[in-house]
Amino acid sequence: IALASTALYAVRRSWTVLGVNFFIFGFAVLGLRAAAAARTLAVLAHGVLTGGVLMASILYAFLEAAIGSHDVGGTTLPDGVVLLLFCIPYSLDLVVSFLAMRLGDSLMSFVSRRAEVSQEEAQE
Repeated sequence: IALASTALYAVRRSWTVLGVNFFIFGFAVLGLRAAAAARTLAVLAHGVLTGGVLMASILYAFLEAAIGSHDVGGTTLPDGVVLLLFCIPYSLDLVVSFLAMRLGDSLMSFVSRRAEVSQEEAQE
């Protein structure tokens, strides 16, 4: 989703768009590797960092549409369309970030339960 969102640079020529999308893509790769290796803290860090960046990006898009200059990037699209184009992929990425946080929570529960079971087996 992050790589496809880079196409938004054509809509709004801003280095912020490229920076946010490459940051999200990089952390998506790290989050996927962390999930595959079941590293709880890395999965949680992925969810929190990307979620925070995405929330800031969505708020920035709303504020720019509401009070920003209307000639930024030289686009001829109405502000509402630009806002919609930015919010759809970022909202999808935000859902994935929340799912990563849920995965991290589930991994923490699994690890603690597994430690309890192994401790009970050691006592027997």
